[in-house]
Amino acid sequence: MIVGCLTNIVLDWILIFGFNLGIQGAAIATVTSQALTAILTIGYYISGKSNLRFSKSNLKLDKKLIKSSVCNRYVAICYATCSKFSSSNIKYCT
Repeated sequence: MIVGCLTNIVLDWILIFGFNLGIQGAAIATVTSQALTAILTIGYYISGKSNLRFSKSNLKLDKKLIKSSVCNRYVAICYATCSKFSSSNIKYCT
């Protein structure tokens, strides 16, 4: 994480002020530093230095859990939307 933050800070200065890229430079710096952090993190876990171990069985998708999660989110979103529109319409009725 520290490497990613430092990379972002350095690249921000270089791209924003050095190359005059402005907000685009900040975006490029952020994406680059996040990608670097992801690569370093994955490399750390693959190298075997971590106590955390991955196995193929741990990476399988649980279809029941996904279905349950998707349904719950759908219901929550629909409920919120219906509540909003209902309250908006009620104020016009009074």
